[in-house]
Amino acid sequence: MTDTTTSRFQSVSSRTKEIPTSLDSLPARHFSIEEYHRIVEMGILGEDERVELIDGRILRMSPIGSQHAAYVSFLNRKLRAIEDTVIVRIQDPIILDDETEPQPDVAVVKLKEF
Repeated sequence: MTDTTTSRFQSVSSRTKEIPTSLDSLPARHFSIEEYHRIVEMGILGEDERVELIDGRILRMSPIGSQHAAYVSFLNRKLRAIEDTVIVRIQDPIILDDETEPQPDVAVVKLKEF
C-alpha cells in the first residue's frame, strides 16, 4: 500500500470506531401522551398495534397467548363481584402521567363521578 492509501485507511478506520455498536448507546427520543396519540392518528402506528408508552418510550408489548388470555378472563370474571365499588378495566390504556400510558392486562380503578 502507498502512504496515501495507508493514511486514508487509518483515517476511515479511526472514525468507524466511533460508530455506536448498539442502539442502547444512542440517545432516546421521549414522547408525550399528546405526541403518542398524534402518531397513532397519523397512521404511523396502527390503533391495534401492540405498543404502549412507558416513561416517554414507545415499547412493543408481548403477544397475548391462549393461557395468558385465559388468566385475564378468569380475573375479569372474579373481579365482577366488586364492580359496584370500582371499575374493572381489561387490557385498556390508562394514562398515569404526561409520558406514560400502559395497557395493563387488568386494572382496578376508583369510580369517578363525571
